[in-house]
Amino acid sequence: MGLKNPKFMVILATTMENNRNWKEYNPALVNRGRVINIYISTDLCRTEEIHKLNKEKSGRPYIYTDATILAAYSLKCIFHFGYRQIQGFVEDIATYVKKVSTPNFRTIWWRIRRFGKEKFRILHRESKSGKINVSIDSTGIKSTNAGEYMTYMYRKKKEWIKLHIVVDVDTHDILNARVTKRKVGDSQEFRKLMNPISGSVSEVYADGAYDSNDIFRYTERKEIYPNIAVHLNASKKCSKARRKSVIEQLGLHGERGTRDIIQNYTKEYRKIHQQEWRDKVHHGRRWAVETVFSSFKQMFGEYVSAKKFNMIEKELHTKILLYNQFHS
Repeated sequence: MGLKNPKFMVILATTMENNRNWKEYNPALVNRGRVINIYISTDLCRTEEIHKLNKEKSGRPYIYTDATILAAYSLKCIFHFGYRQIQGFVEDIATYVKKVSTPNFRTIWWRIRRFGKEKFRILHRESKSGKINVSIDSTGIKSTNAGEYMTYMYRKKKEWIKLHIVVDVDTHDILNARVTKRKVGDSQEFRKLMNPISGSVSEVYADGAYDSNDIFRYTERKEIYPNIAVHLNASKKCSKARRKSVIEQLGLHGERGTRDIIQNYTKEYRKIHQQEWRDKVHHGRRWAVETVFSSFKQMFGEYVSAKKFNMIEKELHTKILLYNQFHS
């Protein structure tokens, strides 16, 4: 009804126009296309870094910096190129910028394979207030891009991996990420994702997959408000940290000695109270993480090119670095 109403459409368009600064937004989208600068800017500042890399190295000295190799690999991830194709791409760049060095495909693969996790440390914007609200979730990434025909014809199961991320709900920057096999549960990765940033988090938004006693104990200990939707069939016979949220969300009586009426245990009663709680605490902000997943897959696709798990991790972390750079 609302979508067919002309007055509603005018109000909606006006609201969207007022909330977005197009003079800043349009150039930001244009700058996302200047991906060649990623390679040129890192390669031109190589003299000092090369000296540091070769200072205590035995054997043949490095010719290319880590930043140059990572920049070439970033271009590979953006354009879904193979290693040989990316060699041709950077060689073409060198025809226009004479001082730019061009590693061959073997060097790029060899160096990336030996990079540690510290090379893929996620960079993001710092909060001005010091405290941030975050949203956490996971999504499936295809480890092969074979079509439905191949799956049906050869009876091959689709292989998936899971990407778990924590997102700043205000800036939509990815703050931390982990890559796991598809059978790993969301709640199992909560602590590992939150530990590096828990000191600056004031509130965490999550869906029912993170409704567990252990997570509520963790948020209580770290003094983080758990904006986590509990299951509708949740019982008050749980940990003290989780019981408070169960009572608050489902409208159950929390006083000792009070006998709950039968109505409190109906699904409709609990659903109504949980919806009121969602509106009150603005639980809808949890969708910031879904927006990030959508943007991430539009930029880089829903699959990875790497085959081995450690290389899949590096590819996805490289794409996260690029996402934060493009998004800022």
